[in-house]
Amino acid sequence: MELLIGPDVVLDYFYANAYDLKPVGGTGLVFSWNELLFSESKILTYKRYILVEGKLIHEGIDVSFLLVHAPSCSQERFDLWRDVMNLKKSISMPLMMFGDFQEVLEPEEIIGNEVTSQGMKDFQHCIAEMNLVELPLLDG
Repeated sequence: MELLIGPDVVLDYFYANAYDLKPVGGTGLVFSWNELLFSESKILTYKRYILVEGKLIHEGIDVSFLLVHAPSCSQERFDLWRDVMNLKKSISMPLMMFGDFQEVLEPEEIIGNEVTSQGMKDFQHCIAEMNLVELPLLDG
């Protein structure tokens, strides 16, 4: 699909509704990219994520992007992390994972919380197992 944002920006996008991902709530996931910068070659959806593989056009580099919307239930998040770790094993190119993880990596990220939960440990294990690095958010 194609969406015109302005005279110089054309976005391709992929939408997966909540029924396609997980029949809870009334939301879905939308993944968009600038087709002048990124050319997609594969899109995969499963429960709570969209994986888009393709090429950064100007750099000529194959990359994959994983958009995640984790459930609020810790057991369901554990299952999602397991699925994502298994998915990563089949991806040979660099991967960037982003989205709403419904979890933090460190207790200090929650004001007034100094307790490490099992869900936090599960998320830390997933990040470590996939050799991912957290990129800090910049002000703004």
